[in-house]
Amino acid sequence: NVAGLAQLEQFSVMFSRHNLYTGLDITQNYASVALPLLGGVAGVSFNTLNSGDIERTTEANPFGDNVVGTTYSWTSSAIQLAYSRRITDRLNVGASGKLVTEGITNANTRWVALDFGTQFRTGLY
Repeated sequence: NVAGLAQLEQFSVMFSRHNLYTGLDITQNYASVALPLLGGVAGVSFNTLNSGDIERTTEANPFGDNVVGTTYSWTSSAIQLAYSRRITDRLNVGASGKLVTEGITNANTRWVALDFGTQFRTGLY
C-alpha cells in the first residue's frame, strides 16, 4: 500500500534478491529509495522477475528449434515513482505511477499503471 510510505521518517534504501522455487532458476530483484520531501515521503523503486531459461519446443521440434534458439525467458519489470503523506495522526494517503514491461524476447508489452492508497489506524489493539 503506497500510503504506508508516509510512516518513514528518514532516508531509506532497500535491496533484495530472491531465488524462487529451488531448481527452476526463477529470480526476483528489488531496489527502492525513499526520502522525506515536501511534508511527505517520496520514493522510487525497481522490481524485476525473470523465469530463467525455458526450453523452446514445438510439436515439429520437441527437442528444441535451432533456427530460433533452444531457449527463451520471460521477464517482467516495473519502475515506480511514489509520494505519500500523513493527513492526520491516524490517516495516510499516497499515490504512485508505474511503468511496467513484460514478455519474452521479440514479444513483449509495456503499459502505465496508477495506484492510490489510504491507511487508517483505528487505535484498536
